Amino acid sequence: MTILLYLMVGLGAGSVYAAIGLGIIIAYRGAGVVNYAAGAMAMYPALVFVTLRQHGDLVMPWVGLPSRFHLGDHVAFAPSFVLALVVAVMIGLAVHAFVFYPLRNRPAVTKVIAAVGVTQILQMLAVIHFGTDVVRAEPILPVHLVHAFGGAIPADRLWLALIVVAMAVMLSLIYRLTRFGLATRGSAESEKGATLLGYSPGNLAAANWVLASVVAAVAGILITPISGVSPLSYTYYVVPALAAALAGRLRSFPITVAVGFALGMFEGLAVHLKVVGAVPRLLSSGFDSALPFLVIVTVLTLAGKTLPRRGALLETAQPFSPRPPRSASIALVAGLGLVVILFSSSVLRLALVQSLVVTGLMLSMVVIAGLVGQVSLAEFAFAGMAAFLLARFGTIWGWPFPLSPLAAIAVTTAVGVLVGLPAVRIRGVQLAVVTLAFAVAIEQLLFHNNDFVGPLGVAHAPRPQLFGIDLEILGADYPRRAFGVFVLVTVVACVVMVRNLRRSSTGRRFLAVRANERAAAAAGVDVVRTKLVGAGMAAFLSSVSGVLLGYLFLDYSSVGFESLRGLGILTLAYVGGIGSVGGAVIAGLLTPSGFVAQLFGGGSGSAANYQQLFTGAALVLVAIKLPGGLAQAFGAVPRQIRRLLRPRSRLQFEGLTEPVGEIETIELEPWGEARPGRRRAP
Repeated sequence: MTILLYLMVGLGAGSVYAAIGLGIIIAYRGAGVVNYAAGAMAMYPALVFVTLRQHGDLVMPWVGLPSRFHLGDHVAFAPSFVLALVVAVMIGLAVHAFVFYPLRNRPAVTKVIAAVGVTQILQMLAVIHFGTDVVRAEPILPVHLVHAFGGAIPADRLWLALIVVAMAVMLSLIYRLTRFGLATRGSAESEKGATLLGYSPGNLAAANWVLASVVAAVAGILITPISGVSPLSYTYYVVPALAAALAGRLRSFPITVAVGFALGMFEGLAVHLKVVGAVPRLLSSGFDSALPFLVIVTVLTLAGKTLPRRGALLETAQPFSPRPPRSASIALVAGLGLVVILFSSSVLRLALVQSLVVTGLMLSMVVIAGLVGQVSLAEFAFAGMAAFLLARFGTIWGWPFPLSPLAAIAVTTAVGVLVGLPAVRIRGVQLAVVTLAFAVAIEQLLFHNNDFVGPLGVAHAPRPQLFGIDLEILGADYPRRAFGVFVLVTVVACVVMVRNLRRSSTGRRFLAVRANERAAAAAGVDVVRTKLVGAGMAAFLSSVSGVLLGYLFLDYSSVGFESLRGLGILTLAYVGGIGSVGGAVIAGLLTPSGFVAQLFGGGSGSAANYQQLFTGAALVLVAIKLPGGLAQAFGAVPRQIRRLLRPRSRLQFEGLTEPVGEIETIELEPWGEARPGRRRAP
């Protein structure tokens, strides 16, 4: 009976997972987008509702214009609820019109980036307008206790579950019986067919985005009296909601609700199991977070190829992957970095070291996403794992340098290959979901576990020494120049490795698999081996950066290694240029508290919030207008300069009386080989 009681207590969280999962299915049916911003889209209307109830202020989701309207001291429940849903409708329409409709023919990684940008925009708008405190609404549903299973269960959990079930039934009827639902289902199968029948895929997508936003908002509002709401809290609801939606194969509303309920109820049961000591100590810190990961991996691995795909009007374009930089360019950039390390102030030196470490992480994203075409959100988790393993091998077990960092890198790389195994059957956003779930699980299971991290949850990095040379960061000239040179040499070696990889036959196989797996297999490419090699190399680069992070921080805990930071790493890599080595360098320089930020000064307080808001908006803009990132824009500058400086032919419209310069020709040998030649035009 006690077990049943704890299961019912977890029904409230399960209802929220189920409702957000319903919104994810709606967005995927209507627009083909796995909406990572679903939690943020539930959060903002919930905050609007709470503010209306407590202060009578309607807060709109924008800046620069009047956004707060006082409607009275306290607004009643019904108008507050309606106004919050109106805000949800506005958010859904804006997300469709300004973000995902322009990206309808872009690759999966671009849509993931855009969803992260939407999340950041909504979060920063919420921080600017509402602050960061957790707020709770007055009880909405009945709060009396229901005596059952040998205990008392709050009635609001049961009412919330019933409401979610009613929404699932209503949505099932809408998509099965109404013209709108049938048109949406038909458009998901073939947008061309829907267009020929007179339906606009864009209008259908807009309506589904509005419906998805409203469903998420209802869940967010109803849960506020139970769990409270803050700008950051709802973001973590995405992982179990994705697990529920994927268990329903992004189609079935009933299965999604059932799995969402089960996940929440398991969390309630996990509390009881931890109390009675039924969970091993190693798994106690993140026992309840492991189940969503297992659900996602199982569903996608077993049924990944049968998940629904949309018949789009336009083919998907791949990320920009230019030719690798020349050795002279790498040497020039490395030389400039060496000058900064040796002769600049300690502030700029530290900022450059941080940018270099982040550049290593960006290189891992270039390999896995830019070259192989797999969307991985676990690279930052690999970096954290390597940092904590470094502390365990070097400080707790006493392994010397360089054995301890090499062991940490080797173990993390092996784990990266294992995590890459689902990529054999799945790809794109499905793999992104798996890797995000893995990142959350590994954070909860290991990074919050004192037995893995160290006493009091704080890890201590060992002191690096090589041939009697002290490479530690601490010293009179913090950060010590020797440490800066050590980081620079390590990162430059990684840059050269990725550059040579891009030029090698392995890199060409990566690009072939990214472009078309079936065509690559037909050409003799071992697709499975290629994907696993790519996953291993990306994990290797992430673990190298994690080791450098350990030496940089010296003492560190789980704070700073949160799983959702992997989304920020992916977005930063995309802004720089996810398909190029130069893009990784640019992203590293642009990282917050990095070299560029320190060189031009950084904001704090409200200025920092506005900076992050505009960063999210710029991210969405780059995803829409500049899919190759800033590296593509910077790479076009030299070409434009050469074009302007190139001598032009002089033509006279009355006749060609002046030579027109040299014209490229092809001279054919007798046996058919082409040889370039030149001749002067008459």
